[in-house]
Amino acid sequence: MLPNNEIIEKLTTKQKIALLTDSHEAGEEQLKQINAPSLTVTSLESEVLDQNGEPIFPSFDSLANSWDDQLFGEVTHKVACMKSAGNSLFVLPKTNPGTSVYGKGISEDPYLVGSLYAGAVNVLSNSGAPVCLQVPAVSDNDAKVMDKIADEAAIYERVVRPYDMAKRAGKCPAILVTPSDARDSYQEINKKILQYAKDEDAVLLTELDEGENTVAAINAGGQVINGSSVALEAAYDNYNRIYHSLEEGGASAHELEMAILDGAAISDEIIDNALNNKMTLADKCQNERLTYSNIEVEALAVDSARRSIVLLKNEMGALPLQRGIRVSIIGDIISSSENGRFVNFYERLRDSLLGEQVNVVGYEPGYSLDRDISQEQIIPAIRLANQSDVVLLFLGHGRARENNLEATKRLALPANQVALATALKRTGKRIIAIISGSRLPEMDFDDGLHASLLIPNEGRGVANALSDVLLGKYNPSARLAYAGYGKIDARFRDTQRRKQRGEQKIGQFIGYRYTDICNQALLDNKDITGIVI
Repeated sequence: MLPNNEIIEKLTTKQKIALLTDSHEAGEEQLKQINAPSLTVTSLESEVLDQNGEPIFPSFDSLANSWDDQLFGEVTHKVACMKSAGNSLFVLPKTNPGTSVYGKGISEDPYLVGSLYAGAVNVLSNSGAPVCLQVPAVSDNDAKVMDKIADEAAIYERVVRPYDMAKRAGKCPAILVTPSDARDSYQEINKKILQYAKDEDAVLLTELDEGENTVAAINAGGQVINGSSVALEAAYDNYNRIYHSLEEGGASAHELEMAILDGAAISDEIIDNALNNKMTLADKCQNERLTYSNIEVEALAVDSARRSIVLLKNEMGALPLQRGIRVSIIGDIISSSENGRFVNFYERLRDSLLGEQVNVVGYEPGYSLDRDISQEQIIPAIRLANQSDVVLLFLGHGRARENNLEATKRLALPANQVALATALKRTGKRIIAIISGSRLPEMDFDDGLHASLLIPNEGRGVANALSDVLLGKYNPSARLAYAGYGKIDARFRDTQRRKQRGEQKIGQFIGYRYTDICNQALLDNKDITGIVI
């Protein structure tokens, strides 16, 4: 391969600009002839699907319930191996903790987030996979939960520290900045976070909305994703116009300098330097060493699912299931196309239980996942339950509702699922609630149920992993990445009202930290409304 400077000399300005902005105007045949290195930015957040369209591993949100940084790293590495496409730069999700039970982020605990992503960076770096961290930022949704005026100490503890933990775990050849919608004091704090996060040894990548600020980002020494070749060409032409005018005495050096600072002009030299940096980064991102075996993937799919299952309750010896016991399986979430996360889940679970001489008497949906009311489906479910000794009741929000939690602010289960649970309690059967999701819904329906589990809402190893837990072959954890509460929707609204009235300062006390401090205040006979944290 030719050195970068020799490749760049063979390119026209239009081709250079096309390469910098990843447009399709670079003349691909000519680029192949000179063997210009390319770079693919690959997100590790999206799932890897098998030939049936089923996610292979649990989501990162569910994996966080394992509290296992080594496991998190191993799954991330396998995802990178399976997504590797030549010169891939692997981008991890933002290291921001969740600011509420509805928000984004794999956990509300900053230390857990930092520890898990540090595990991912460590394993990826050691395997030769070039990993890219995203610069953390406070979003507008985060700001709604936090104090009206940004608390810098709290921001460092919650937002910057997890990023620091991950960054120190291995080498990152690039860091990524994505657009932020935060306003007011949080817009200013995000600028400070960016300055803090910059690394002389890492290329700064900026993801743009429709190519805005392409020129400014490259002038500042960075690279762009979704850049505008039109804007770059216009800035290049403008630079040449002003430069020639300067030579003829029609423009000043100050005018040229300001045009560059404003992103209205860009020089040949800056374009060449930027392209050289991008090619150097592409060279660093060669990942021929990223190999894997299908046997390893299959074993990890089941093991990661096992370790992501959380035991919430087990009363009166409900678990493990005994041989010869009759079991009915109820719940639309494991078969609904609306959820779309499992393939043949019932059949896998049934066959696994039957193999251990547990008698599975049948399956009924019991409710419709895409509706809030489905009364007509309760009666067939009750009939099936009456034929069994134990009911495995599958509940959960499903994919669409979970993705929309930040907007709806509703963790309570749909009314038809609560109605089904209530009706099943009256049968007197032993009921084991199995909640499919990355975090708990409101758990008020749980009273009177004999056991409850939280399982990942995706992953082809989940059915077999769940069978191992139900049969007592594997002892699950009892740890959650997000705390679970009763009446959480009302609690959240109440907290927001108190904040808006100025009755309390949030600071670092978000989520379980706030609940802990309020519970302590109740034990100390203090008035919660008077607490300023």
